[in-house]
Amino acid sequence: MKRTLMPSYDMTHVHTTAQREIIPEDQLPIIPLAEVRQHNDRKDAWIVINGDVFDVTTYARSHPGGMSIFGSLHQVDSTPCFALHHRSQRAFDRAKSLRIGRLSPEDYQQLKDDVEAERVAENERIMKRFGGQQ
Repeated sequence: MKRTLMPSYDMTHVHTTAQREIIPEDQLPIIPLAEVRQHNDRKDAWIVINGDVFDVTTYARSHPGGMSIFGSLHQVDSTPCFALHHRSQRAFDRAKSLRIGRLSPEDYQQLKDDVEAERVAENERIMKRFGGQQ
């Protein structure tokens, strides 16, 4: 009897992506934030972790947490989530095979500013909704 794993635990692709060549630090291309934001759906998904750009399109389907772990792909900064769930250097080393470039320092700062502005706006919406209740 052949045992099949749940789709989110099918590790076949993980082994395939692990064989991709890792781009050396000094050869990583600069990718504009505007371009990263265009790759925002399940068929074409890029994320940013600590300013590095990762193409997670095919890996996301085999991620142990499933595709849903990547959340809303219009929010390309995955740094906090990655740091929370992947505390070892080993996890980042594995992710390097998915790294395709990096943001410029200006674009990375813009992304962090956008994330902070979104967080503040969300907090204000929550406070407006629940702030009047005692």
